[in-house]
Amino acid sequence: MTNKSLILTVSIIALLSTSGAEAFAATDLDAEIQKLESEVKALQKQVNDLKAAERKQAKNNPQAAISTPQPAIAAAPSNAGTPAPASPALAQTIVPIIPGGTAAGQPATEPLTGSKLDYNNRRGISFISPDGKNSVTVRGYGQVDGRFPIADRAGNDQSEFLIRAARPVFLATSGDASFRFMPEFAGSTPKVYDLYADYHFSDPLNIRVGKDKTPIGLERLVIDNEQEFVERGLPTNLVPNRDVGVNLFGSLIPELDYRVGVVDGAYDLQNNDADTDGGKDIVGRLFTHPFKRAGIDALKGLGFGIAGSTGQHDGTAKNPELPSYLTMSQVAFFNYGSTVIADGTNWRLSPQGYYYYGPFGLLAEYVESTTDVSKGSAHGNIANRAWQVETSYVLTGENVDYHSVVPDEPFDIHKGTWGAFELVGRYGELKIDGSAFPVFASAATSAREAREWVGGLNWYLNYNMKFNIDYANTNFSGGAVGGDRQTERTILSRVQYKF
Repeated sequence: MTNKSLILTVSIIALLSTSGAEAFAATDLDAEIQKLESEVKALQKQVNDLKAAERKQAKNNPQAAISTPQPAIAAAPSNAGTPAPASPALAQTIVPIIPGGTAAGQPATEPLTGSKLDYNNRRGISFISPDGKNSVTVRGYGQVDGRFPIADRAGNDQSEFLIRAARPVFLATSGDASFRFMPEFAGSTPKVYDLYADYHFSDPLNIRVGKDKTPIGLERLVIDNEQEFVERGLPTNLVPNRDVGVNLFGSLIPELDYRVGVVDGAYDLQNNDADTDGGKDIVGRLFTHPFKRAGIDALKGLGFGIAGSTGQHDGTAKNPELPSYLTMSQVAFFNYGSTVIADGTNWRLSPQGYYYYGPFGLLAEYVESTTDVSKGSAHGNIANRAWQVETSYVLTGENVDYHSVVPDEPFDIHKGTWGAFELVGRYGELKIDGSAFPVFASAATSAREAREWVGGLNWYLNYNMKFNIDYANTNFSGGAVGGDRQTERTILSRVQYKF
């Protein structure tokens, strides 16, 4: 007896034995018999169709007929082996039928049930294994900016629209291990921003290997698509962007987080991909929320800490390992001389903190970055310092914190709801060490000091879409022949979508 005949026989017996009891209890025996006959005919037709398909396959490919997969009684999708298209509903179940063995005696693979395709506009698109221990998630965001200088007589800036960010984000988990990859496609050359793997041993002990943000600047550590301003402030000039290395991190106690690592040693503002001088930096950060569990609502949003780094930096003429410092419009206002190189120890220190309560937020940080430099036989130790305070208030009453505002009622013109509106303001200063002039930098082209204030309005249409508009005013000391660099006044805008 063939497998299909056996399945048919067993199915008929099971059907008769189950339905028979109902038939004897029924008042209309003829109706029950007709129902059984109809179901048997349907099963027979399914078997005949399968046999016809098998004969056709054997005729076209005799070798493939040696082993035949067991038929699934439940109807399978016509494109077997490919998940059905995702719908907006959460946690769609995928039941692909995987082909059976290809050699004599190899059993057919059972249908893979329980795998999930999950879409959520806050978490992205996820493929999740049946046991929930393995997943792959796709997220992303894009930013389109506008920069419009006002009365720029010196020609330092230009009016423009630009793609500021185009970043897909790929995440994966497997048990206690996780992975993140985020490339950047904005600009002329694609770049890797994040590429690292984590392993979770316990809450106090996790390890991260790869490229990630250096844990020093408080505003730098804000997720890039959750910034309250179009661009970060002056203290961010004095900390690295991203670096490659090994980090340990976790919560020593629920109120105290730490991170310590060994990295290649990115200089100020650098997005580093590889070591160029063989030296390494030690980086570290402690941050606490001392009243998180105290039961006092007004103090739960208070957090503060300290971060820093130290390491050896030895530049060359080809790669001096020294930064340019930028205004909010991303225009350089300070540069080291063309023949100046890093030549010795670099260290940074940054006390920092924030406070959030209801719709009100406050963030403050101070950064000092000290670098040994040389120009020929001349050597110097340049200590640059910056600080800033920024504040925010959500006009529509939603809570604000270190992450993005989420409107209680998303924008819907038909319902008359408008999302969330947030006012933001910032003041900051950056001072260049006076010993940088005139040997290591030119007072005629590089400012000794920059003072910035910014006011802005953020409109959160929903979780995914945000519109920013900022007005930035930056004053300078020095930076021009015979006087001060022209004050920079700029309107900046951003449209952002994330999922």
